[in-house]
Amino acid sequence: MSEEHNLHHEVHSAWDELSAFWDERMEAGTTWQRHLIQPSVERLLQLGPGERVLEIACGNGEFARRMSELGGQVVAVDFSEGMLERARAHGGNVDYRHADAMAEGALLALGDPGSFDAVVSNMAIMDMESIEPMVAASSRLLTPAGRFVFSTLHPAFNSGDVRPTVELDPEGSTTEI
Repeated sequence: MSEEHNLHHEVHSAWDELSAFWDERMEAGTTWQRHLIQPSVERLLQLGPGERVLEIACGNGEFARRMSELGGQVVAVDFSEGMLERARAHGGNVDYRHADAMAEGALLALGDPGSFDAVVSNMAIMDMESIEPMVAASSRLLTPAGRFVFSTLHPAFNSGDVRPTVELDPEGSTTEI
């Protein structure tokens, strides 16, 4: 088994194991996802009533349900059955399907060429070993005027080499580290 395949399997297993924890955190409503990421992605997406949208790596389906509320016809996929179970349990008018963003054929099986007005992927690209299959499939699934909107962490927030240079004590004073 290749190192890339092992890593992909580990990431997949981790999301299945973390699905309940992640869902509970997202549903608490106090996450940066709902207050910072989601409004920006909505503005970029400019989803019109009746437009078909594919969400790749939908997690617990929070944004998929929001796009449905905005009038979109939503197909939402994730590679974690645990996350999809959570998404389906929340209901909503969303067609949830199992598909891996790294499997171009699985994504292409979701619709005819040019059958989606938009493809969206929120806070997931940084967890993918390769984005080429998703990008290739998206370019074929989108209408000629379709749009691909994604959000991701800035590398500064996803690096093990970053550490604070000052520490704040309870009185509000800073100390060099």
